[in-house]
Amino acid sequence: MSDDLQEVIVIDDDSPTGRCKGGPTTGTSFGQQSRRKRSRAEENVEEVQPEVATPENSQASKSMERPCPNGVPWKGKRGPKRLTLELTYMMEQTIQKTTPIYDLQLVSDSLFQWQFKLKDFDDSTPAGRDLNSDLSILKQRYDQDHILMEARFPSDYPNKPFSLRVISPRMVWYTGHVTAGGSVCIEALTLSRSKGAWQPDFSFEGIMNTVCMNMLDEERVKIETATGPGGMSGPLRIDLQHMYNHRVMMPYSLSEAEAAFRRMEAHHRREGW
Repeated sequence: MSDDLQEVIVIDDDSPTGRCKGGPTTGTSFGQQSRRKRSRAEENVEEVQPEVATPENSQASKSMERPCPNGVPWKGKRGPKRLTLELTYMMEQTIQKTTPIYDLQLVSDSLFQWQFKLKDFDDSTPAGRDLNSDLSILKQRYDQDHILMEARFPSDYPNKPFSLRVISPRMVWYTGHVTAGGSVCIEALTLSRSKGAWQPDFSFEGIMNTVCMNMLDEERVKIETATGPGGMSGPLRIDLQHMYNHRVMMPYSLSEAEAAFRRMEAHHRREGW
């Protein structure tokens, strides 16, 4: 057994959903995310810009989301108006290249369905270098150099959270908080009423900040399931070795993602976060 093995998690479900213990890790920016989990108070940083709510780790103090230059223009807004403001802001960030998100666009011109690409992860960390290496190999073999993702927003957003999933490529199970069905597994995208659950003041940028950090900052834990294959959790990796998927470029279906997310929620209702 490896020295960095910390614990064994048993998931009593036929279909693995991945390791999702505890709340999500938060950070202060997309680029070069630090793996250190400290609050602003601990860093003794004076912040003059307005504070906005971000997902909260159960073992960490509340962090500050990187605010918009002119504050948070969507604060207090609902529905299409809120989404339009968030979309406009995120489009600006992609143009300025201050985010690993590329090619953010609407699906079928629907404001409630966004598709985007992730790449160029933090090369200063081993996990970031490994994932970038996976993407480089993916490019050579399949002519895709990114992770294609989708966000779907409810009509009453932000009263309810959006759903988030990977479309392609297929990932190694239990890694980077991505479920076996491609959905993203974090407490902040649930209405579980737990400490780190969704709040209307959360934003797409704040959630993606958390997701990008969690993709790289996931502990290595042995996973066992009642009937499934089990495996090892850890930072996100593409299933280039076909350990779980014979066709790494076969897109995850929406039904796969939704089913895996429901299993994940059921597991955490029983076991907690």
